[in-house]
Amino acid sequence: MALSIEQKTVLWDALMSGFRKEATGCKADALLELIQQHRGGILFTDIQDLPGAKGDHTLEASPNTILWTGLSRFMVAAIIRLRDERRIRYVPVHPMLYAAAGAMPDLPIATSPAAIRRGHREPTWLPCSIEGPGSVQ
Repeated sequence: MALSIEQKTVLWDALMSGFRKEATGCKADALLELIQQHRGGILFTDIQDLPGAKGDHTLEASPNTILWTGLSRFMVAAIIRLRDERRIRYVPVHPMLYAAAGAMPDLPIATSPAAIRRGHREPTWLPCSIEGPGSVQ
């Protein structure tokens, strides 16, 4: 018996949903392991070395408040999931840490806490590290 296009679509969506959950879970585990290896905190530049972490997606703290670009959608989803579960947190850092790592986005730096909470009109960068379970309050 041949499947209709609708049945194939439903089957494909179900398979891909499982793949996305598995891929996001793998990225979350790898991220937590990397944080633990670095004694609790990493920069976004450290994440890009993980397999499958690079991509064309952007992680934002609020509208136009960019934490990092160039991540895969699975890595962005993993980071958001871990933060929602309170297993990680973003900690503002001095931009010179990223300069020392050789990677600074070509964006103005976000400085106003109120603007960070509500979002910016134009894209800005909020330099942060990611801290792990041992430091989450």
